[in-house]
Amino acid sequence: MKVVILSHSSAWEHIGGAELSILQTIRQWRELDPDVEISVVARGPSGLLQVELAKLGVPATTIEFDAWVLPQRITAPEDVFRTQRANLAAVKTIVKMLRMQQTDLVITNTIISPWAAIAAALAGVPHVWMVREFGDLDHGHQFQIGQAETFGDIARLSALVVANSTAVKRHLENWIDPGKISVAYPAIDVQRLESQSAHPLPIEVQSSGLPRVVMVGRLAESKGQWRLVRAVGELRRRGVELEVLFVGHGEAADKERLVDEAQSAGVSDLVTFTGPLENPFPVVRTADITVMASTNEAFGRSTLEYMLLGRAVIAPDVGGSAELLVDGRCGVLFDVSNPASLEDALLTYATDPLLRASHGAAAAKRARALLAGAFTTEVLIAQLTDVAASQVPRASIPHVVESWLDIPAAAQLHFDSLAAQAQLALNKSEEALALKEEALALKEAAFTVLEDQVARDRDSYTEKLRALAQDQSVQRRHMEDAQSILKRENAALSEELARRELDHASELERLRAEFRGSRTWRVGRVLLGPATAVKRALRSSRG
Repeated sequence: MKVVILSHSSAWEHIGGAELSILQTIRQWRELDPDVEISVVARGPSGLLQVELAKLGVPATTIEFDAWVLPQRITAPEDVFRTQRANLAAVKTIVKMLRMQQTDLVITNTIISPWAAIAAALAGVPHVWMVREFGDLDHGHQFQIGQAETFGDIARLSALVVANSTAVKRHLENWIDPGKISVAYPAIDVQRLESQSAHPLPIEVQSSGLPRVVMVGRLAESKGQWRLVRAVGELRRRGVELEVLFVGHGEAADKERLVDEAQSAGVSDLVTFTGPLENPFPVVRTADITVMASTNEAFGRSTLEYMLLGRAVIAPDVGGSAELLVDGRCGVLFDVSNPASLEDALLTYATDPLLRASHGAAAAKRARALLAGAFTTEVLIAQLTDVAASQVPRASIPHVVESWLDIPAAAQLHFDSLAAQAQLALNKSEEALALKEEALALKEAAFTVLEDQVARDRDSYTEKLRALAQDQSVQRRHMEDAQSILKRENAALSEELARRELDHASELERLRAEFRGSRTWRVGRVLLGPATAVKRALRSSRG
């Protein structure tokens, strides 16, 4: 039998529960049926999953695709086109693979990506969907086409839907016929787990003498580490101290928030972050108390691993953990909506070592019973084999639908053509712009030459005007000097004329005086006397 499994992730940072379940299912399936041929299609780029598959000798095909259950719905037109182009190209690739390999069964692992299920429908191959999450309740994810539509398509595209817990099965029954849903707990290699737990501690863990609480899982708000930090802080205020080890990877921002939370709660000295560990089980072995604090975990793989290692377990009273633990017998369940509930559970174990030991032993026994019960991997493999061998008629999809897979690629070619035309037009525009810029540069050069000439002429004219002004100033000073000299000369001449007139008048007066004293004057008076009298008489008679 040939089987193709789709993994929504390649485990780029760490191998999560979904990937671990795939690997263990492949191991057990090969043990039960050495002739089964299994290959895996995983989302690119390659990660730790491909490394582990290579160790098992399982062929892996890595292709690019996106999700339809994701942290935030894709709405931007460009993003919608880009993701759908990759998704439909992935479907086309998988269809080709299924036909070439003459695949008997396709399995989609998790609800995150539907592309193998669609490919199976197009290729006419039976399909089984492994549902390992709620989607919204546990991870806060959104459904790209709507929740009801998503689960409706899961049912429509699958011959069988396998939930990883009865809690998930009850959730799915809101949209899927219960008769189409089965339950299978995630595959766990118990012997391998016990062997790994016996290894030396991968890190140095200093003992404070306080009861130790260990929580394994990705650092994220939905995983609830903050609940444990606050509870430990409250217990310290009540006089009870616990040391806490958080094992797991996380984004820097998530870890920073938890560090701040520990500081606010006043327990920074009690809390340690080990970071991701390839083998965390030796650390779990050292725990007095183990905690699962997720808001709503679909299964609770860590819960089951704690139980298998005989640890006292505290877990939420919702989701998968609630069906794994029996409250008060092999663990304590707490109400995630009531902080005091977790505090009381921690206090119960912190103050009663004997209770921790008895619950831990009971937890190990129950875990083994669960893995040997009705929801085992062996039962699952039998169901998968039956689906592959069944002759149940499957709804056929028109061939025209398969042709639609080429639409995004054709659109991309069209866009590339338009882009090439636009680039050609842009190149021509750039050439024209370059010519315009060259002409503008020539004009600017001419303007620069003209400006230089004008500047030189202006400087020359300015210099000439300055020289002319200087000449006029000199001429004006010469004229003023000449006028001053002329005034002085005229004044001197006037003084000289006046002086000469005085001299002439004086000389004339002197001559007159000298003449009157002369003999001539006296003779003349005698001679002219009668004539003068006659003239007077005549003037008198006329009057």
